[in-house]
Amino acid sequence: MKDLALLLIDPQIDFHEGGSLAVPGANADAERLATWIDRVYPAKVYVSLDTHSTHDIAHPKAWLGTDGGTPEPFSTISAEDVRSGKWAFQGLYKEKVGIPFLGSQQRTQTRAVRYLEALEDRGHSHTIWPPHCVKHSEGHAIVPVLREALEMLDWGTGSVEYIYKGENPFREEFSVFESLDGHETNPELAWELRSFDRAYIAGQALSHCVAESCRYLMRLGPVDTFTLLTDATSPVPGFEGAAEEFLKEWVAAGGQVQKTTG
Repeated sequence: MKDLALLLIDPQIDFHEGGSLAVPGANADAERLATWIDRVYPAKVYVSLDTHSTHDIAHPKAWLGTDGGTPEPFSTISAEDVRSGKWAFQGLYKEKVGIPFLGSQQRTQTRAVRYLEALEDRGHSHTIWPPHCVKHSEGHAIVPVLREALEMLDWGTGSVEYIYKGENPFREEFSVFESLDGHETNPELAWELRSFDRAYIAGQALSHCVAESCRYLMRLGPVDTFTLLTDATSPVPGFEGAAEEFLKEWVAAGGQVQKTTG
């Protein structure tokens, strides 16, 4: 057995105040967590980084409506919307040229419909988000206060590991461990976290990426060795109720909750 680990989920600029998909309270969450890292000095920190292209399936630019427009952020698109022609998934088309970059338009639409159907079968809807965490953009970077804390921890020890998620433009990956439609992406990390005496979880956002990562761990087995730092994570606006429901699930499954000052 090892001692303490931290799973830090998507601590990126775009999810903090001033970012394109800002989570209210995230800046204060980051300050508290940085202080906690400096004090607790975990043996290992796993940092997930949400990583997208401009034409990601959850970004407006990937879709084209019958009026030639793109969907509004925070709207939803269903499989039926694509089947009926209301929305067409443009996929990775070369800008200004309009020729397919990955397969024909028909195959692209079929793939999008199958993905949306898989989401709906799992009880999810497909939300369009403001473009965020685009690779190599400023918003993709780790928020400075946490970047500095991680650099200090990692200096000379190599105790920080970075994990990219969301790079597949055809599916959402809220969870660190699987895509939203159920394809495992990083199951070995879940087992590695279980080798520690205790693994803490923090980051953004409580209602989405944190919740789905924790739900994967709950499905995998007991979660009594995992502790969610509740003052180091916050929900996306409008999804506060979803965050509260997740917290009930977590506690009922045996997951621990604690503040960074605990």
